[in-house]
Amino acid sequence: MAAAVLWIFLTPGAASAEEREPPEVEAQRLVHMLTYVGADYAAAVQDGRIISQLEYTEQLDMIADARQIAARIEVDAPDGAPDLAASVATLRVQIESLAAQSDVAHAATTLARRVEAAFHLADAPLAPPDAARAASLFAEHCATCHGETGRADTPRAATLTPRPVSFHDPAILGGMSPLRAVSTLRFGVPGTAMTPFTFLSDEERWGLAFHVIGLRYRGTEAGGAAEGTAVGAAPGTPPAGYDFVSLAIRSDERLRGELAARGMAEADIPRALAALRLRAPSDATRAMHPLLRARTEIVRARAAARGGDPGGAREPLATAAGIGLTRAMAPLRAHGVDTTMLDDRILWARAALDRNAAPDAVESTLSAFLQETTYAEVILASPGARPSAAASLVTAAGVALRGGVGAALAAAALIGTARHVTRSAARACLLLTLAVLAGAAGGWATRDAARGLLDLTGALALAGAALLALADATRGEEARVTPTKHRHLVTNALLGAGAALGAACWALDAVALGASPLLAEGAPTWAVLAGIVTTAALLALAVLTLSRAPRPHASAPREGSPPHSAPFSTRASTRASTRASTRASTRASTLARAGALVLAATGASALERADRLPLRVMTLPRLPLLDARPTVAACAVPALLLALWILGAVRARGRRQHAASPG
Repeated sequence: MAAAVLWIFLTPGAASAEEREPPEVEAQRLVHMLTYVGADYAAAVQDGRIISQLEYTEQLDMIADARQIAARIEVDAPDGAPDLAASVATLRVQIESLAAQSDVAHAATTLARRVEAAFHLADAPLAPPDAARAASLFAEHCATCHGETGRADTPRAATLTPRPVSFHDPAILGGMSPLRAVSTLRFGVPGTAMTPFTFLSDEERWGLAFHVIGLRYRGTEAGGAAEGTAVGAAPGTPPAGYDFVSLAIRSDERLRGELAARGMAEADIPRALAALRLRAPSDATRAMHPLLRARTEIVRARAAARGGDPGGAREPLATAAGIGLTRAMAPLRAHGVDTTMLDDRILWARAALDRNAAPDAVESTLSAFLQETTYAEVILASPGARPSAAASLVTAAGVALRGGVGAALAAAALIGTARHVTRSAARACLLLTLAVLAGAAGGWATRDAARGLLDLTGALALAGAALLALADATRGEEARVTPTKHRHLVTNALLGAGAALGAACWALDAVALGASPLLAEGAPTWAVLAGIVTTAALLALAVLTLSRAPRPHASAPREGSPPHSAPFSTRASTRASTRASTRASTRASTLARAGALVLAATGASALERADRLPLRVMTLPRLPLLDARPTVAACAVPALLLALWILGAVRARGRRQHAASPG
């Protein structure tokens, strides 16, 4: 009896605790239910009356389950998430009052999109679907109920209530996308014979989803008529601009509207739709989007971590960060997406590998990184996702500034600031610059061009920052007697080469990480060019100002000249000129120091992203404009520069006091 009592009271609670899924999975299930309700409400209610009591009851049951899920995940919802349970309750009131189908569909779809945005939910295929494998899976698992051609005309279908969906019904399939089909395969439809296909992999579910969406066009290949298409409309060449990711999230209705907006004749749209559904998804020759490349590399890293090889996860993770995400940052910012979440995911994934975290923790971190990257890719592939002219101009200018600050300050240091340091310090700076650039060039040879570009820009930024700091710490009397015109020809040539390399790195950075990704996403060309040209002009002005700024000791008396041999008026004029020169020099030095601090943090972040520096997390504010992240390396380098500047200030103060002493 005691055992029975314990079983009665304890088993339900234990079972519910075990069945509780992660909030992201339950949020995905909620989105699936809301989407299903919005699409199938028309089969239950029309013109304010119930036309199918069975379908109407299914709608009420579905929305009741959705409200329970919403109540559970509200606790874990991020800040700013909608009141999910109340919103679902409002939707139920609309259904119970037999509201218009358009109102229910709009409310359900809007709430589903809000849940996706709150939890950053998205799903997209990683590879083109395998058409042959999908056809085999459909024949094995789906044809019994849906029929070989997808018309749901089998004996088994006649015994089921409700009857399985016909994949040739334009009223149902017009608004269905492969993404919705995948969601149905993953979660099933409660109260029907459609059970979850948990035994299939994600790749197989996506292939099956593309297959069933294309079934209504299969008859067109033989010249037959498919419902909703023109008679004999054989599929032609797929229109440009669509790949398997963009097709996965678009319904036929959406594609029809986009093709019409392009100016395609109504008679040609059915053939174009057939080509997009039957041929375009399996076309693996189309260019791979940077975020798709990033997702592929994250999956590789996760597989390595799952296999107990955290070291093997570093290389694909660095490739994902250095190639895919770096190129996608500009389009995402132009679309108004906060990319700091992606930076956070990179940060924590790298940190988990650095501290040799448990395999489960590493896999969980990489899965969160994959989810965030997928969400970003779906945003870029969504219908109507085209950055505005104003957003493109600001984004291009920001990318050019981030890449150009390092190059500009390095060029200014190499051209101008090095004039005021001793010969030994200048040679040390040149050796440092050449050594760092040689190491970066070696990385370029062993890796691809994009990560090599990160290596070069980061290395040049650090070298320029070090040169600025060393110049400030070592300037002294020797600089007065070693003017620039006496500098060795080889030294001047190396300085010029370093400055030219800085300009070249900036140009590559602005084009590869700013202009090209923005133009690929349809940004206006004039806006992108205007942003880059404006930033280039400002950086050139900064280089000119820093390299030509006068120094306090520039007006010192020449060696051997008596200190008071000039008339009083001349001496007063000289003192006034010296004070003005000192003020100008102080302003230029302050600007150079502030810029070099940012330059050093930016260079360290670039090298970290290219997996050249060890990563340790610090909870400090980030600098999103300049892409500097709160890490030990990004903070330690500016701290070292500050130490050098303090040393230089102390030495300069000592020299001034010594010069002012009566002896």
